[in-house]
Amino acid sequence: MSSYDRSLYLAYAEALRHPGDFSAAVSGFFSTDADINIVHPFNHMRGAEAYSAHFLRPLQQAFEGLYRRDDIFMSGQYEGQDWISSTGNYVGRFAQRWLSLHAPRA
Repeated sequence: MSSYDRSLYLAYAEALRHPGDFSAAVSGFFSTDADINIVHPFNHMRGAEAYSAHFLRPLQQAFEGLYRRDDIFMSGQYEGQDWISSTGNYVGRFAQRWLSLHAPRA
């Protein structure tokens, strides 16, 4: 992905701005062997299915009306590689236990 072509990422981010099932957006954006780095205690995951199964779906089950609000969006090149990222928050109403039930074990 060229650092100047942010449209794929922006479409993915737009899909997460609205409550609903994020699975189609995740599988459409991430490859099956993508390296995905997220918050602790999850840290590194490999592939869209792992990200959905171990992080996103459990998060959606625990929070009603969950959506993502991005605050900062970044893209560019570093050491010859294209990078794209955003920071922000997931927003929703806490409805049931999440982290203690779904966090990967060390």
